[in-house]
Amino acid sequence: MAKKEKKSWSTRDLLVTIVIGLAFGVLLIPVTWAYAGLLSLGGIFTRTILGGLYFLPAAFAAYVMRKPGATLLASVLSALPSMLGPYGLIVLMIGGLIGLVAELFGWLLTRYRNFSTLRMLWFGVASGITVYLLILGSMLRTTAFEPSILIAALLVSAIVFGLCSVIAKYLANSVAKTGVLANTALGETTADEI
Repeated sequence: MAKKEKKSWSTRDLLVTIVIGLAFGVLLIPVTWAYAGLLSLGGIFTRTILGGLYFLPAAFAAYVMRKPGATLLASVLSALPSMLGPYGLIVLMIGGLIGLVAELFGWLLTRYRNFSTLRMLWFGVASGITVYLLILGSMLRTTAFEPSILIAALLVSAIVFGLCSVIAKYLANSVAKTGVLANTALGETTADEI
């Protein structure tokens, strides 16, 4: 019965997830503009690195909330502020796709319970490969890049998503030490360890 209660959402859980998504969304506005500028220059690796930063809200929410749906909600909400930029609704669709992919691999690799650094790394790597193949891979197939460049960009995507996932974990741990996340799954886990 206690497990069932932990999986259910409270109003506080919803509000914390909304704040996570929107806070990261504001931070991603300059990333969206930088991505747009680099798109016109054709820098595939720089665009792949910047694209990986959009995974931060998903990884942060997954680690902090540990509930089904948190990564999707945070990813979609993090895309809302960037909709006012050069891409409009496309950013929202990409946020949704990143959130869905993160939900899938979050469930497969952590089951919303085991968030070791290694699992977080694999969570990011698997998400990065999948998102690259679904988004960037489909866009870049129509360009004149050599296959070796596309494969290298796939590896860069996997590395950046993996790093963002681990960074999100350490960032969340730092924020949790302030007490701000005390009433979240991460905060309860941290309190149990003390």
